[in-house]
Amino acid sequence: MKQFLILLMTLFLYACSAAQTDRAYQELGRSENFELNDSLIIGFEKINSAKANILPGDLIDYPFISIPTDISVNQKLTAKRAITGQAKIILPTQIVFQDSEGDLDFHYNLYKIRPEQNTYSMDDSLNKMRGAFDRLAKVLGEGNYTHLMIYSMGWNNDQVESVYRFNRLKASIKSASKHGSNYKPFIVGITWPSVWSSISSDAERLLGHLSSYPTKSNDADEIGYTWANLMLNELVPNTLNTLPKSKRPKVVLLGHSMGARLLSRALFSKAFLTSADKTETWSPDLFFGLQGAFSARRFGKDGKDEWGREGSPYQGFKSLNTQIVLTTSKHDNANPIAFWSCHVGSTKWLVSGLDCAKDNQHFQVEVWPKAGGTSTIKFDLQDKRVIMIDASSIIGPDEDGKDDESYATDGHNDVLDKEIGKLIWHFIEQT
Repeated sequence: MKQFLILLMTLFLYACSAAQTDRAYQELGRSENFELNDSLIIGFEKINSAKANILPGDLIDYPFISIPTDISVNQKLTAKRAITGQAKIILPTQIVFQDSEGDLDFHYNLYKIRPEQNTYSMDDSLNKMRGAFDRLAKVLGEGNYTHLMIYSMGWNNDQVESVYRFNRLKASIKSASKHGSNYKPFIVGITWPSVWSSISSDAERLLGHLSSYPTKSNDADEIGYTWANLMLNELVPNTLNTLPKSKRPKVVLLGHSMGARLLSRALFSKAFLTSADKTETWSPDLFFGLQGAFSARRFGKDGKDEWGREGSPYQGFKSLNTQIVLTTSKHDNANPIAFWSCHVGSTKWLVSGLDCAKDNQHFQVEVWPKAGGTSTIKFDLQDKRVIMIDASSIIGPDEDGKDDESYATDGHNDVLDKEIGKLIWHFIEQT
């Protein structure tokens, strides 16, 4: 009986996995009807490796990535799990620009033709990615953009939901900036296969959703090690270097939940790139993680070379010229589900008695005021610490006095309203 149940569960998970990239991550290319003015959206999918002529094995699945020899054993093992021998590989299949008038211009769209006729190719995807950022240089050079905002949303967000959230965040930050000339953003939005297929039964949907956590967290890291790494540590700096200094926008990374995991993993993965200029010292101006779904132990701890199973891969954060800001909230009921980890989006890691980060001098812990209040929090790049904002006062749908325009029914997803825009703008303004 036990073996039969295991077989049924295996078939169920396989069915979910097989369907996860069918329509939810092809809508951009199929409908050609999204709206996010002044943007570049890159849609990623999971493709059977065989369809891209990549055979599972011990070799790295991505030709522009290699595992450094000078990192710890734990870090090597973590990377190997993410980027070698995958039955499925992640490729960009849709890349689209949208101008200030809302006109779409597809740089790459595999769904112009019927999906079953598609030919997936690592070389094509890689060339299209590089070409997109060549085009981006021209767009930025012709515009007067002040900020290049790179967005990625989290677990259980398909393309439609992700673009909706991009728009909400863009509007909330713009409102906080009072629509001044000091903030004219260009958005680079990443959509990625963060959810397994929808199922009609609530029980089955919940089971599939919870079962997907290990796979989806690994997928976020996989994109972080690979495509987002290439984008952030090679293509973006190369793009900026083609522009006169007066035309170079500030660069801000903004991720929610596993989207923060994806972008943070990219931020610290330059050493994995085979093609990047390792002498390039550029890094983004600001990394902002909303309710991040990754462990505080990734940043390491004073007096410890390694902290946790992953080997503290972010412990070199003080060498970057990037201010890192993270939010946490006692109302976040999603991050604590990963009970084995000290996710930065959960206040669990601040509780005394846990082997997390309460007394970690790498973190500057601050409390955000209630709605309508004024914050005096400042960052100092000479300080180099990660700023951790306890935003329980505004991240939580039942907070008194909050002008809550978010549709969120839980604290984890309550990150789209004007109060969050004010919080994010408070730190963007300081870059």
